[in-house]
Amino acid sequence: MTAHATESQPVSASVSSTSSINVILQLVLFAIPTFCFYMYQRSKVSLITIQYAGGEIGFDKNWFTQQEIDLFQKQLRLAKDKAIEASENAAANKLQEAVASMAQSASSSNSKADELTKLVDLLQKGVITQEEFNKMKKEMI
Repeated sequence: MTAHATESQPVSASVSSTSSINVILQLVLFAIPTFCFYMYQRSKVSLITIQYAGGEIGFDKNWFTQQEIDLFQKQLRLAKDKAIEASENAAANKLQEAVASMAQSASSSNSKADELTKLVDLLQKGVITQEEFNKMKKEMI
């Protein structure tokens, strides 16, 4: 019996160490995917992107506080609104210049026509000769 008792002690020690190894192995097998998932979630990049005529630029949202992001977006909207307003003002100014130019052209055409009518009257009244009339008409045109 003594021999039998000594044999049972190593068997129980071996079962105890095997169950400890299984527990440790289960913990490791649980910890590795959990750690990987945590690192994946932590490394996710949330981008703020800005598109413009030449392309697109992005910033990692995690680098900035929400207050900084809100301020940046506000300033960006203000700059966009100013650019639109400047573009509209430039278009309105061009339109006004075109209308003024057309009005001036029309008035100068009318004044040339008036001058030509006066010259014809002077020619008909005999105040100027045909040569003088032709010369003055060329200068006007």
